[in-house]
Amino acid sequence: MRGNTNFDDIMKNAFVDTFFQPVANLSDGNIIGYEALSRGPRGTDLYMPNALIAEAKSRSRMGELDHLLRKMALINASKRGLRKLLFINIDPVALYDDSHSENIVRRCDEFGISPRHVVVEVSERNAVCSFEKFQNVINDYKSSGFSVACDDINCSISNINTMSSLSPDYIKIDGRFVHDIDQSADVDKNVELNSVIAIAKMIKAKIIAVGVETPGELSALFHLGVDAVQGNLIGAPQKEFKGISQKAADLIKFLNTPAEENT
Repeated sequence: MRGNTNFDDIMKNAFVDTFFQPVANLSDGNIIGYEALSRGPRGTDLYMPNALIAEAKSRSRMGELDHLLRKMALINASKRGLRKLLFINIDPVALYDDSHSENIVRRCDEFGISPRHVVVEVSERNAVCSFEKFQNVINDYKSSGFSVACDDINCSISNINTMSSLSPDYIKIDGRFVHDIDQSADVDKNVELNSVIAIAKMIKAKIIAVGVETPGELSALFHLGVDAVQGNLIGAPQKEFKGISQKAADLIKFLNTPAEENT
C-alpha cells in the first residue's frame, strides 16, 4: 500500500503499472493488438491517469512522465512476450521532446520489441506546433517502421485534412460516437460517424471503434463496416495479455455467420 506516495516518489521509483486492453478484429474475433494504459500507485489520488497527467502538467514535467509511462509500457509488454501490436499514446508535449519522447520509442528494439509491432497513437491536438512539423514527426516515425493511429477523430474539416495528410494506418473512433449507437436518434452524430468511416475507407485506414460496452453497440458497429473494436465488452484492461471475452467472441462469430445458418 502506497497511500502516501507523492508524484516525486512515483517518478523516482517508477511506481506505475501498465494495463493492456485488447483490440479485436470484427471479421473473426482475433486480437490484432493491445493498447497500453497506465496507472499510478493503487490506493492513491494519483492512481488514475488523468490525475497523474494533471499533476505532471502542473509541475511542467509532462515530457518526463510520458517518457516513464511509455518506457514501462515497453518493458511490461516485452516481459509478457508481446506477439501482437502495441498501441501507445504520445502526449502532445512529449511528441516534440527529443530528450524524452522520440528516443524511448525509437529504442523499442532494446526492449525486444520491433518497431513494426508498435502503433503510435496521436490526435490533432498533438499538433501544438505547426502542422508541417507535426506531419514531419509522424512521417519520421512511419519511415522508421512504426505504424500510426489517429485518435479522438471527429468529422471536422480539420480532421478530414489531418487524416488525408497523415495517411494513418488506423483511425480510432471516439467513444462518444460509440455510446448507445444502436439506440441513437442523433442524426448529426450518425452522419458524422458515417463520414469518418467513409473517409477512413477512402484512405485505406483500418477503423477501430473504442469504448464498446454492449452487444448492441458491437452489432451496430459491425453493420457499419468498422474493422476492429476495443472496450470492456471485448476485454477489460489487465496486467497480462488476455483474450477477448467469451460474450464478445460468441457475438462476433454469430455476426459473421451467414444468415441462413442462424435460422
